[in-house]
Amino acid sequence: MTTIVPIRTGTIRIRPSHRAGDMGLPVWRRRLTMLTDRDWTEPLPI
Repeated sequence: MTTIVPIRTGTIRIRPSHRAGDMGLPVWRRRLTMLTDRDWTEPLPI
């Protein structure tokens, strides 16, 4: 049996709209939201 051990190589903070966009919006609106988003996520593992 093979064991997989996750390793943490660092963290990253991204804009919440990059993490999960509203797929109900048109593409141009999602892109505009990504460009104008001023918030940051909590540190995420890489």
